[in-house]
Amino acid sequence: NRLIKYLLFVGAIKRSLKKYLIMESLQKNLWNLARKRGDYLLEKNSRHQYINEFNPDITVLDTDYREDLTDFDAGIGNENFNVFLKKDVDEYRNEGNGVTYIIWNITYDEIIGETKDIVAYFTLAANAIPDIDRIKYEKETSESGEYDEENWGVPVLEIRMFAVNDKYQDVFYTYEERELPVAAWCLLAIVNYANYMLNFVLGFKALFLHSVPDAELFYLKNGFQDMRINMQPFANVDSDMRPMWLPLKDIHMNYETE
Repeated sequence: NRLIKYLLFVGAIKRSLKKYLIMESLQKNLWNLARKRGDYLLEKNSRHQYINEFNPDITVLDTDYREDLTDFDAGIGNENFNVFLKKDVDEYRNEGNGVTYIIWNITYDEIIGETKDIVAYFTLAANAIPDIDRIKYEKETSESGEYDEENWGVPVLEIRMFAVNDKYQDVFYTYEERELPVAAWCLLAIVNYANYMLNFVLGFKALFLHSVPDAELFYLKNGFQDMRINMQPFANVDSDMRPMWLPLKDIHMNYETE
């Protein structure tokens, strides 16, 4: 009985998440599943390729999708993302390091019905960013310009992995005259998914990640920013990469320098 209740609960959560992602995260009518089927890729100009249909669906990675993962390739120079997805992802989850999600593109055909294609994956983990709260003593209290410092921390949801399938890289999608790379639409879906989680599942205040060098400009263009001077992320295997964060709630910090 407990197992049945648990499975029903999990099913209800998955249905709620899916409904929210469609209705809130991806904007009203953003992904019109009834769009007319056209050519898969359309060349609009000499600079970019465009996709006609993009109906994203986010699911937690489980054993049902193993065969579909063989189609994922992060491209030349990003082979480590392929290895992680196909060999290390289960151990990573079992050790409590992060949960991986798949972003699919769901398309429909009158003859063959529904088909899905893997677009990207991302891995989320709970974390915190240490920060120093620093206030200068009043002059009558101290003549040496000393500061009162306390160690605080910002609870964050860390994007530990985010990779886009090679066939969707440098491919654009346009909705309501807003033209963005598919990768940017995927990141928007992740941000909105995080917004749902912080309001209904887990409390935190920001998204956090370490960017590979080639993706730094991409994240900056899509709302992420560098750490503040008083923020010192914990050391980990990615510490040699650029840390960035995206506040999702109001965060009040004091760091006086003069």
